[in-house]
Amino acid sequence: VHGNLGVRYVTTDQTVNGIQVNKAGTKFTQITINRKYSDTLPALNIVAEPIDNLLVRFAASKVMARPTMQSLVPNGTLDLTAGTPTWSGGNPNLNPIRATDYDFNVEWYPNKDALISGGVFYKDITSYIQTLSYTGTLGDLGLTQEQIDAQGGSGLTPDSSATIKNPINTPGGILRGWEFNIQDNFSFLPWYFKNLGGIFNYTHVSSQISYYTTGSSTSGVIKANLLGMSPNAWNATLYYQDSRFETRLTASHRDKYL
Repeated sequence: VHGNLGVRYVTTDQTVNGIQVNKAGTKFTQITINRKYSDTLPALNIVAEPIDNLLVRFAASKVMARPTMQSLVPNGTLDLTAGTPTWSGGNPNLNPIRATDYDFNVEWYPNKDALISGGVFYKDITSYIQTLSYTGTLGDLGLTQEQIDAQGGSGLTPDSSATIKNPINTPGGILRGWEFNIQDNFSFLPWYFKNLGGIFNYTHVSSQISYYTTGSSTSGVIKANLLGMSPNAWNATLYYQDSRFETRLTASHRDKYL
């Protein structure tokens, strides 16, 4: 049995600059927002070899992925002329996507060219990002009174209500699944067929991620699959190789996804 235990301490010091444009495209206000936050990310990896060529692996870790720059930069369009001010653009106050990952795998190497493995994984996604239209204040956009006045917001203050459409953080959810892999050379076949081999893998994933419904971010929550996730996917490769020649034929499939 062997393994490792470690921790990363990550401090993010963030400064974003953007341009807010009024609906008519005649007034421009530069916005600068500073933010600082930290993450402590432990990780554990253990590998056991109960018999020769059989490996049992377990891993657990906390992970984070920062939002894209496009989501963070407060560029967008601000309309202060309507009854309720409206804003559409980025959100510099976004938190990262954070999760805790658990993986368990068993690998068997029956010979030097073969592998049979299977595993299960579980991910607790504690924060996610989606785009939503909701009610906030002009101050939530980082606007000062001076900037509001410069944009022509007569009678408005940083505490004035506004309809905001931008990326926000959501509660996340659970993602779980399993995978299977097999690879081998067909050396038991006669003649040149002994130079054939194959690789196959299959993955099944299920998830229940929380998404806010349109409107107030607290008015309702639905649960659905993670965006871009296919519940089932597989890849298969048949190859031929000798000392002078190599060729491969591969097929892959993934289920429909949103």
